[in-house]
Amino acid sequence: MKSACIVGVFTSLSLAAGLSVGFGQESATAPSFDVVSIRQVLPGAESRDGLPEVELTADGWRLNDESLFAAIINAFTPPAGGSAFYTPKEVKGLPRWAMDERYVINAKIEEGDIAKWRDPAAQTDLLLAMMRSMLADRCKLLVHRETTEVPIYSLVLRKGGPKFKETVPGVPHPVGGAIPGGGEFLASD
Repeated sequence: MKSACIVGVFTSLSLAAGLSVGFGQESATAPSFDVVSIRQVLPGAESRDGLPEVELTADGWRLNDESLFAAIINAFTPPAGGSAFYTPKEVKGLPRWAMDERYVINAKIEEGDIAKWRDPAAQTDLLLAMMRSMLADRCKLLVHRETTEVPIYSLVLRKGGPKFKETVPGVPHPVGGAIPGGGEFLASD
C-alpha cells in the first residue's frame, strides 16, 4: 500500500513570546489571514482548560494551548478525517520543539472576506489555504509531499459479522472532540 508522508522544514527564531516573521512556499495570491498572533505558552503557565483546542470563530480561527504539529497536520491533510491518522512519524524533519512547545494562535480574516468565510461550502478550503499561508509566512514552513510503500494489515470479518453498536447522530461521544471541517476525534487509553 502507498502512504502519504509530509516532509517539513522549519527554520524559525524563537522570540520571548512568539515566532519570527518570514516567507515560505505559498504564493502572494494565496488567501491569507489579515492579522495573526502567535504566542508561546510558557512552561509552567496555567492551562486554559475549558477553551476549545481548535476553534472557528465568526471572524477567524484559534488554536489554544496546542503544539504547532496540530496546526501543521490540520493544514496539510484532507479535511475529511485525514489528520486523525497522522503521527509525528509521518512528518519528516519536524523539530522536537514543534511537538513539545505549546502555542496560542489567533488569526483574523479581512472584513472583505467575511461573507466567504461564513459560507459553509467555502469555509474549509479557505481556512486550509489561510493556515498554509500563515505557517509559510510566520514559521517559514516548507512542505514536500512524497508517497512511500508501507506494509498493511487486511481487516476481515469474522464468522457472524461485526458486533458494532449503532451511534445516534447528533449525540456527542463522552470522550470525543470536534474536528474542524466535520467529524469527531475520540481519545483512547
